[in-house]
Amino acid sequence: MAELFVAGCSCFVWINTGTGTPLHALAYNAMFIASVSTVLFNGNPLLRFDGYYILSDILDIPNLHTRANEQLYYWVEKFAFGVKDALPPSKTRKEAGLLGGFGIGSTIYRVLVFAAIILFIADKFFVFGLILAGFCLVSWTVVPVMKFVRYLSSGPSLFRNRTRAYYVTFATLAAMAALLFLVPFPNALKAEGVVESVDFTRIFCGVDGVVAGFPVPPGAQVDAHSPLVRLENRELQLDIESTQVSLKCSA
Repeated sequence: MAELFVAGCSCFVWINTGTGTPLHALAYNAMFIASVSTVLFNGNPLLRFDGYYILSDILDIPNLHTRANEQLYYWVEKFAFGVKDALPPSKTRKEAGLLGGFGIGSTIYRVLVFAAIILFIADKFFVFGLILAGFCLVSWTVVPVMKFVRYLSSGPSLFRNRTRAYYVTFATLAAMAALLFLVPFPNALKAEGVVESVDFTRIFCGVDGVVAGFPVPPGAQVDAHSPLVRLENRELQLDIESTQVSLKCSA
């Protein structure tokens, strides 16, 4: 509420200041950051900011993020690894669906947000972008993989199903590798471009006029004095006709 109040005050300052002034630009940036940025980040429940705690209170589910991850782990243990005595963190099917949906959505959104931030920083400051990308690679890939390997090798919940867990993990990795390296994907990029001649000359007309036609078709060769564009100026034509009438009357 405080940030939206600041955004409203900045909006009035932005409207009543001249374009190009420092105060006008400052008010615009403050208005944008305190409104759009607040809604996208602080108000978004998929990140652990204000919107997350509001959603947790509305759903009456404390520790929403932690329990959502536990729900995803439970599904993997129950249906993939075949652990019969796995204990679900949810009490009802509705709560399980809410936890699972939140866990999947928050993970995807968090990856997209950090990827956009890394690309933006790398475009402006390449070295800092590489450092941030390395940090995210370690925290999102190396550390989870080490924890998962430790869980597969010595997790007490997989005491009776460790062999199946190995097979399922290797099959999943093989399927992902086949999808990435064996299945062909279109590698194409579409972008707009402008073709401009290396040797060109800009032609300017000394008087105002409206384009009435092109005497020379596109792509044809022209001489030094060939007309390229036919222009019409109604005011000039009226002046010529008025002068001709005056000359006839004086004659």
